Parts: sequence; structure tokens; C-alpha cells
Amino acid sequence: MFGVLRSVRRAHSAANGWLFAEKPRMAGQARQKEAWELPFHLFISGGFAVATYLHLQRPNTRTQATYSKIAQEELAAE
Repeated sequence: MFGVLRSVRRAHSAANGWLFAEKPRMAGQARQKEAWELPFHLFISGGFAVATYLHLQRPNTRTQATYSKIAQEELAAE
């Protein structure tokens, strides 16, 4: 347990007043993106796109839709 407390104390940095501990940029200076940001955003966006596609392509298993189709076929057969 004490090893965990030591690692937490080591990982915690003193507050320096900067958002996310990033030094404020000069006016008009662009923020440098880190190497992990682009793959992270691509995988998250791609995952949402795949999940949306799979959600929209799932079979219709509602009983109302199933019995409606059966009833229409029976009416057409009469």
C-alpha cells in the first residue's frame, strides 16, 4: 500500500497555474499536437462510424414487424 502512495505522490506535480500543465503560447502561435492525438481521434471516430453502421444494419426482430408481414402474406393468399 505504501508503494502505491509513493508512486501517487511522485506522479502528482505541483500546481503551476497552467491549464493541463502546458506553458501558455504567444499570441498567434499554434499548439503542437502530440504523437498520440491523431491516431486516438481516428480510432475513436472510426469506432463510432463502425458502431453506427452496424446498429443501422441490424435485423428487425420486433414481433409487430414479423406478425405484420405474416398477416399481409395471409391476406394476399386469400
